[in-house]
Amino acid sequence: MSAFKGSYKIIIDGKSRLSLPAKLRRATQATVYDQFVLTRGLEGCLFLFAADEWQRIEEKLKALSFTQSDTRLFTRMLLSQATDAILDTQGRITIPQNLLDQAQLSKEQEALVIGNLNRIEIWNKSVWENYLKNSPKSYEQVAESILL
Repeated sequence: MSAFKGSYKIIIDGKSRLSLPAKLRRATQATVYDQFVLTRGLEGCLFLFAADEWQRIEEKLKALSFTQSDTRLFTRMLLSQATDAILDTQGRITIPQNLLDQAQLSKEQEALVIGNLNRIEIWNKSVWENYLKNSPKSYEQVAESILL
């Protein structure tokens, strides 16, 4: 699988469907009826994983100790909102209402779709802008601290 990259502004239609950009579909070689997993993300977005990548996430979660309270909380919150998202013939996925609410998205609204290596993130544009604006560090500061 190629890495997801780029950002796209996509309207969520009246039936809560979001069209995945062709470039992102090609990164997974996704075809009609291919399966993804959609779930709660971090910082207010949604995460969309290709099925093969989701399997890797599940394996990592299984390896964690369920006796740790943080593990139990995280897996419960992540998995309780995870749902299968299957591409229709138009390359769209349907976003359930609980996840629209989670990400402050609504029908007939523009969403920001961002490729982020092994996942796709779906953001409310205002939430994304606030996230960037309120970040305690600049892009350059973060780059300096993580790139050696």
